[in-house]
Amino acid sequence: MNLDHSRRDGFVALRAEVRAREDLEQAQEEVRVLRGILPMCASCKKVRGEHGSWQDVEVYGAQHSAAHF
Repeated sequence: MNLDHSRRDGFVALRAEVRAREDLEQAQEEVRVLRGILPMCASCKKVRGEHGSWQDVEVYGAQHSAAHF
């Protein structure tokens, strides 16, 4: 009887760990998506940089990637 409780407790703990890992992986994916969002002005189409200054999207892209405009 004690072995059954131990096995059940082990199974419950394993399921909880699997769920926690799945939740963590989902949260990490959401962070990756959110990091890819650029704050951009709808009117002038400039991008707000790390320090709050507004830059042309071409300048920002050239500074933060290997893209050439």
